Amino acid sequence: MKWNLLPLIVLLASCVPSKGDLVYTLDGKPRVSPVQTEAVSFATIQTEILTKCTECHKWAKTEDGIKKFIVPGNPEASELFQSVRSGEMPEDAPPLTTKELELLRGYINSLVAAP
Repeated sequence: MKWNLLPLIVLLASCVPSKGDLVYTLDGKPRVSPVQTEAVSFATIQTEILTKCTECHKWAKTEDGIKKFIVPGNPEASELFQSVRSGEMPEDAPPLTTKELELLRGYINSLVAAP
C-alpha cells in the first residue's frame, strides 16, 4: 500500500502559528503569545491600569505624561511596557494581569496610527 503524505504535510503546516505570533522563551523554544490587535483608548487604560500607577507617578494621570515612556507601535521597546511586563512595576502591588498587559500593548500599538 502506497501512502500519499502530501495532504498530511499540508494539514500539519497549517497548524503552525505565523512567525509574527511567536515569542521565544529563555530556553529558545517558541511559544504563542496572545497579541492585542484592537486599538485601545487612553481612557480605557487609565481606568483599567493607570489607577494603580498614579499614587506614585503623577505623570501617569495624563496621556502626554505616559507617552514619554512609550515608543509608539512598539510595546517591547517601551519603558512603560517593559517595567510592568517584568513585574518591576507596580511596586508593592500585584503585577498586571495578562488582560491588562494586552490592553496596554493594544494602546501602544494604536499610537502608530495616531497623528
